[in-house]
Order: sequence, then structure tokens, then C-alpha cells
Amino acid sequence: MSQLGLLTGLKICLDAADGASLPAGSTKWLDTSGNGYDFFRGADGTATTDDPTINGTTNGRSSSEYFSFDGGDFFRYDTTNETWMQNLHKDNAKFSYFGYNYFANVATASGIFGDNVNAPGNIGCRFTLTASGVLGFNVSKTGASFALDFNSTLSPSASAWHAIGLSVDEAATTGFIFLDGTVQTFTSTYTTPSASSASQTFEIAARGSGDGKWANGGRMANFTMWEGAVLSQTDMANLFTITRGRYGI
Repeated sequence: MSQLGLLTGLKICLDAADGASLPAGSTKWLDTSGNGYDFFRGADGTATTDDPTINGTTNGRSSSEYFSFDGGDFFRYDTTNETWMQNLHKDNAKFSYFGYNYFANVATASGIFGDNVNAPGNIGCRFTLTASGVLGFNVSKTGASFALDFNSTLSPSASAWHAIGLSVDEAATTGFIFLDGTVQTFTSTYTTPSASSASQTFEIAARGSGDGKWANGGRMANFTMWEGAVLSQTDMANLFTITRGRYGI
């Protein structure tokens, strides 16, 4: 990010291949953005069956360093949601996400991040590999309808690394989903979004309350988010270009 000048608005930078982000045996995935937004392995800081498994060598910086999932694992933010996390589902939301992910089963709903579980009426948002095998983003609010509900036609293949991204500028009505260099745009207007707090604590590899956990054999290498600023399509393409080699894409 520094090389490309993409530090403005950077909120989270998690990398399983960086020893500063994942010290040996750590119960947390540590944020190296400088903001200190760390995530528990699992629901809390104790070693339990919902902890993603650490793979590879500390500070190995290769595709062999990643977290693996067994169908019951996820990451949860280690305190109450930050203001910027709450902004993701509200009017004038402005944020981007980028990371490398590996799905063992693309017919299983797998939350990349989220805090609204899996139904309208729960307040928040989620970015998901749907059970139909496509990448989708939605924003929920009180009641039976969504403020935004978009499913792309972008379909990651199973058992392979993929660069996945999302960018939303609600006020500008511009959004896009990114998969391995291919982009699909959408109108990112939120229809009467809630101004209330999200229903659940923000999660990675799930979408709130442990919902949408990844199928056995899934992997996550890194997770990066920006808020208050967005990556352009060119920014994300450039980030993909300089990072894809590690994952053989």
C-alpha cells in the first residue's frame, strides 16, 4: 500500500505472512495499519474450536502462510465496533476492501466480512460469497427490505487463490466488486439506510454472530480495509498486480 500511495483512509491491514501481524501462536490477528484494530481468532481470546488454524512459518511471506478453516471458524473484532465500522451501513458510506481468499466449496455461503448476520431486519452490512457461488454485498435495515442488495456475476473457482475486492462510495452512487482483475460495477445508493448501530460485532470470515462461516478447507491470507476514502478500479488493479505473484495468480 505504501508503494502505491494507498495509505489514505487505511483502517485495517492484516497479513498472515507478516510476523508483526501474526506472531507465533497468537490468539489475535494484529492490525499493522497503526490503528490497532485487532481481531480475535474465534469469538474471544481463548483457544477454542472456533479459532482459525495458523499455517506456515512466522514471517514467511509466501503463499504457505495463511489461516485455514474447518467449517466452524471465524474472526471477531476484539472490542465494540468502531465508529468507522458503523459507518459502513449508513448514509454516505465510503470504503474499500481487498484481500486474498481460497474457498474449498463455492456452493456454501461464506461471509468475507459483516455484522448483520443473514437477514433483513438485522442492521449492518455483509460482503459474501453466496450459496450460488457469486460475490455479493448487501446493507440491511429495520424491516423486511434491504437498503442495498447486489449480487454480482463474478464467481471464484473452488480450491484456488483469488484476489477479491469491494469498493463503495454511497454518496457518489458508485460501487464495484473485483475478482482477479475483473470488475463489475453497481449503483451503490442505499435506500433509507438505518442510522443505528450494527446488530452484531464486526467479523471476518463470517458476517455477524458467527453466521456464514467458511467450509472446511477454506483459507484466508490477508485482509485490508479503507474507510472515508475509496480505492479506484485502477488502484485495486495496481494492488493486484504487485501482490498476485505470491499466490500464483
